[in-house]
Amino acid sequence: MKQFYYFNQIKEKKLRDNPEFIWDMYHTSSLNPYELDDDKHTIQVKCLLGYSTQYLYVVVKTTQKKLIARDRAYQNGDGFHFVLAKPNENHLPTDEFYVIGISPLDESKFNRFIWYYNVDLTMIVLKQSMVKVKTIKDNSYITVMIPWGEIEPIKGLLYKQYGFNISYIQATLKGCNVYMLKPDEYIQSEQSLREYDLYDFEEPKEIKQFSYQVDLNRRHGGKDDEIVVEFGIISPFEQEIKLLLKHDNNYILDKSIMIEKGFKRIKLKLDISSLSKGNHKLCVQLKEKDNIYHN
Repeated sequence: MKQFYYFNQIKEKKLRDNPEFIWDMYHTSSLNPYELDDDKHTIQVKCLLGYSTQYLYVVVKTTQKKLIARDRAYQNGDGFHFVLAKPNENHLPTDEFYVIGISPLDESKFNRFIWYYNVDLTMIVLKQSMVKVKTIKDNSYITVMIPWGEIEPIKGLLYKQYGFNISYIQATLKGCNVYMLKPDEYIQSEQSLREYDLYDFEEPKEIKQFSYQVDLNRRHGGKDDEIVVEFGIISPFEQEIKLLLKHDNNYILDKSIMIEKGFKRIKLKLDISSLSKGNHKLCVQLKEKDNIYHN
């Protein structure tokens, strides 16, 4: 089973600092040779996918003792690009996706950026994201950390499944070798659909602290439309939670719910009758045990 594995704070720190220590704890996905300019110097490439309440993680391991820095390494080596894809029915290619380019040794802001959003070229820098490289023994580990806010509307606690593909580019003396998870001749193309494999979001376990994510089923609608707010909540113990959504001085959601230890998804309908036409900003508050508020 292919998964985005859930990382609590302890495993997040281990992953960031020493990915080699936790690599063998999880199932990883192997990339296969796709196009080779130098078939005498091929490598092995694998990826590990994970998430926390704050970040999406993509970790690439290659059997390279040293990475080579080239211009636009995400295309020319040593770098990669990956696809986050909203799945279609029957897993058909989709036109809703991100393609994210990673040039690990590039010291400019373009070492991590959104190459395509849906079918359009964007070149948007991921300002809050991070890329870390660690070489140990005969392997190099490249860890990418992307805050959920930079890849809206994807959220790990609220999604059960999502599409993923990745293409690693190895720099060689004769050009470059390309390795891919799922073959896709259009993975670098503008105005093209994208292929993907399905990955499940692992439900959180080994929970150490309270946390949550929240989203709406829609961003636009009239007073007769059903607007639903969805919470993904993890708690280290059973407790009563007060869910509050506030607009100006009016609460459009005020509800107390008993949640068990572990992970829970909750969907609640909003009362938007008090909202006027136009754009509105909502304030989310969760009141935890002992009057602790999370905004």
